[in-house]
Amino acid sequence: MNIEAHLNTLHISPRKVRVVVGMLPGLSVREAEHQLDRELRRAALPLRKLLLSAVSNAEHNFHAVPENLVVARVVVNEGKKLKRWMPRAQGRATPIWKRMSRVSLFLREVTPGVRTETSLKKTENKKKGNSSSRKRSKSSSFSGGTNESGYRKKGSGARASRSIFHRKSV
Repeated sequence: MNIEAHLNTLHISPRKVRVVVGMLPGLSVREAEHQLDRELRRAALPLRKLLLSAVSNAEHNFHAVPENLVVARVVVNEGKKLKRWMPRAQGRATPIWKRMSRVSLFLREVTPGVRTETSLKKTENKKKGNSSSRKRSKSSSFSGGTNESGYRKKGSGARASRSIFHRKSV
């Protein structure tokens, strides 16, 4: 299974990012994080954040074990360019392109099918049919006239919109 994380509009040129990215493929997540933590180049910090984001995506969405993940590949593409100019002699202007990068990081599992214990317990409960009753969230008590799905009840001219801020009604 491939786990993806994307970083758009990184304000560092792709050429500089590719130098840092070159050492990541094939490393375990822990080793890659350690390498990025020790790297002195400016691109290392956003790449480290992207790696941690991909790991948390894998844990939350796929219930993967972080020790079982490896950096499969990292793709650095050119993003948008900010086009500026610099005045030169005799009324001329020289273009300046401030380049940005788009980074895609792909993780894969070393041994497929290894999941966390909490996800295994959830799947066992679903198979047995022991689903626990739904608990009402705290947000429903603060939102006033909302139903379980988080939308307001249609009443006297109030449009059905999702409540963003949950405040106590006075």
